[in-house]
Formats: sequence, structure tokens, C-alpha cells
Amino acid sequence: MNINGYLIIQKCSFLFWVNNLCISIFGLLILQMTVIHYNRIKAVLAEKGKSNKELAELMGLAEQTISRWCTNKRQPPIEKLHEISKILKIDIRELLVPTHWK
Repeated sequence: MNINGYLIIQKCSFLFWVNNLCISIFGLLILQMTVIHYNRIKAVLAEKGKSNKELAELMGLAEQTISRWCTNKRQPPIEKLHEISKILKIDIRELLVPTHWK
């Protein structure tokens, strides 16, 4: 079960923290989930002085959709990344988190 970025994986009966594990008195072992950032939409919007709401209006989408992309809870299709890059007048690569391979 996933609740607000936490993964509940088994029942327990006490409370303490060990390496991002919270064992609660309510009987649940809770792991904090790590969000992997694939896009930089939020950062680019801030750099351009634009809001989620403005981008949503320009794209004809719900503000909630843009918010999910900005928090990396969901990822936009490549066509939408292309549209965002045109709206913000940037190279599409600026919308992605760079990879560093060794």
C-alpha cells in the first residue's frame, strides 16, 4: 500500500526509526519512498518565472497534471515535453535530468 510517498509493508506493534524505517504503534512498518527525478519541469518553470497554472492553461491541461509532472509523480509523454520546450522557448534537453555515465 502506498500512502503519500510512504510504503506500508507489514504489521508491527512498536515505534522507532531505523534507517528511514518507521515502525509505528498502530501496527504498520512504513518505508519512506524515494522519488526519482527524471524531469526538471519545476526548475525550468521557476527559472522562466512561470507557474504550473500558466503552463496548464497554455497547454490546455489540468493544473493537477502539470503538478504531477513537476513533482515527478508522473512523467509527460515526449510529445508534451516537446510542447513545453516550445512554450518556454528552451531546448527540450533542459527539461530532463542529465545522466552521468562512467
